[in-house]
Amino acid sequence: MGIKLKRKKAINKRILFSFILVLVMSFLITTVIYSGLSKRVIINETRSDLRLAAETAETRFVEFLERSDNQNSRIRGVKMIADLELSNNILSSNTIVIGNDGNIVYPKQGFDREQLETLREKALIDDEQYVFYQHTFTNEDIPFKSLIILKQFNDVKRYRNIGLFSFLVSFGIGIIIAIMMSIIISQKIYKPIKVLKKSMEGYMSEKSSVEVYKSNDEIEELAIMFKALTDQASRLDTRQKQFFQNSSHELKTPLMSIQGYVEAIKDGIISEDEMDNSLDIIISETQRLKHIVDDVIYLSKIDNLEDEFVLKKHSIKPIIENAISVTIPLLQANHLEMVLNCEEDIELTCDYDKMKRVFINLIGNGSRYAKSKMVINVNVHESHLIIDVIDDGKGFEYGQEDTIFDRFYKGKNGGSGIGLSLTKEIVEKHGGTIKAINHMNYGAIFKLEFKMKDTTL
Repeated sequence: MGIKLKRKKAINKRILFSFILVLVMSFLITTVIYSGLSKRVIINETRSDLRLAAETAETRFVEFLERSDNQNSRIRGVKMIADLELSNNILSSNTIVIGNDGNIVYPKQGFDREQLETLREKALIDDEQYVFYQHTFTNEDIPFKSLIILKQFNDVKRYRNIGLFSFLVSFGIGIIIAIMMSIIISQKIYKPIKVLKKSMEGYMSEKSSVEVYKSNDEIEELAIMFKALTDQASRLDTRQKQFFQNSSHELKTPLMSIQGYVEAIKDGIISEDEMDNSLDIIISETQRLKHIVDDVIYLSKIDNLEDEFVLKKHSIKPIIENAISVTIPLLQANHLEMVLNCEEDIELTCDYDKMKRVFINLIGNGSRYAKSKMVINVNVHESHLIIDVIDDGKGFEYGQEDTIFDRFYKGKNGGSGIGLSLTKEIVEKHGGTIKAINHMNYGAIFKLEFKMKDTTL
């Protein structure tokens, strides 16, 4: 059954919407800023031009006075005013001439002193009607006190509007191009996500292989990780099925054996001489069943963190000796010699029973493959406890060292496929490591390593 998800906006649409929103916000903010700055820049530039015009007018007045010394002041003033009118036409501006008495000399109509003062105050505040500039003459020969040049703001605004229009058009074209590019980019970003989604749906419904789309980004890394996860889950699922098939067979065989012997005893088929041997077989098969069930239950407890670890400092040698004593029947049945090389004073902070189970599992595994001998070496090196469990068998097959600890993995002569996985779980929960390697001369080695100080879960 597939999982039905509530339909939401596709990520490519969300990317596109976010990009367009950023563009629109950038457009609005830029337009507002451009409008304010362009107004101020144009006003300042216009005022600068007016100042230059006023200074030029003063220079020309001085030159004019030097050329017309023989004329009376009235005639010279009229000619200077005429020159100003010509300048006004060129600059599209208005000029006001203030006499030495403070009265308006030019123009005679249109402005009085109060209107001029009001205009001056407004211009200093917002320049909404005129761009205002007043120039005081420094040359005493000029028969006027100051010169005021006004340029209507609408004339200035026209140039500003042309610039603003050009800006809006160019920005608008840029937005259209950016949106088209964002559509292409968002589709490119969304494609590997779409492929990954389709692969997930295929895996969930049909356990099909996950496809990795080469996008050279984090999405490809996610797809690779998901593929590794699904591959691992598939392998685990296959091994789990094999485990249950093997377990059912292993459970069925001793149960049938027990049932057969019990029925034979009940029916009196087995003689008194064979009774002890039959009961021993029943006990052995019962222990075999119990071992399989115990492994499954114990592994489940570790997975669910139901089993607590009681850590205390223990001498490691008695733990290993106890594990050897438990496996003596197995060693004798396979005609194996067991050698333990360990000093009495080597200690490890651990859970006694669980560490004992580690060595029982390792000895039991080694006894299936050893030819004549097993060796356990215990050494301390640079604050690390190193334990080697060695057998003289054929060793591991190529690549088996990496998979032997996988849950439900079963080798050629393996048991249930739980023992070594359980062993690794216990070792790692003690803060240690375990790895399988081939011996240089013969057999296999399980190398365990623990820190000697403060071993914690």
